[in-house]
Amino acid sequence: MKLMNICCVALFPLVAWGAGASSGNAVQAAPDAVKPATYEKACQIVEEWIDQIAGKGALPSNKLSNLQQALKALSQGADIHGREGRRALMASAALGRKDIFDFLLGRGAVPGKGEKLNALFREAVCGKNAAIAEWLFKQGADVNSAGQMGSTPLMLAACRNDRAMVDLLLGWKADPDAVNEQGETAADYALGSGCRELGQYLKSNMKGKGADK
Repeated sequence: MKLMNICCVALFPLVAWGAGASSGNAVQAAPDAVKPATYEKACQIVEEWIDQIAGKGALPSNKLSNLQQALKALSQGADIHGREGRRALMASAALGRKDIFDFLLGRGAVPGKGEKLNALFREAVCGKNAAIAEWLFKQGADVNSAGQMGSTPLMLAACRNDRAMVDLLLGWKADPDAVNEQGETAADYALGSGCRELGQYLKSNMKGKGADK
């Protein structure tokens, strides 16, 4: 069985991302008492959070470059409802940074609808952030949407050995029998990534013929 390389790459369209930050790598967000007088100051606060992460070595700085560039453009007057605001949302979801994600939403960034919303949802799954994923699901994201090469959110969670996310997605009626463009299921993704226990668990949730493989 030939498992696709999609398991190693998040779906952010402008740069290849690795797995998102774990909750243990989270940096404390700015205190609620901080009320920036200007958007420029607010963006500066977020960039300080990013610098803290990079400085601690929790994430390679190249994975933060798109977020930094987007925030810089926004601070210089780019429309937060437009491309830069969306890039920043996508990046924060892919990195699993709910503090930055919430900050951007609070400043007016919009997640979009349809496939834009679904793509953001898949990024949150890649970022291993259940809180972001749940918020997007409640906004109407399709739990069975297929992205690059037909990978569904469940497949993306499976190849990252993220049992908590898998359970969350199954609870939202994610289809374990769904296949990608190569005919692979979420169980195949898990098994192909060396996650045997999760792969068997996903097989036990299947109803189709794939459960017998």
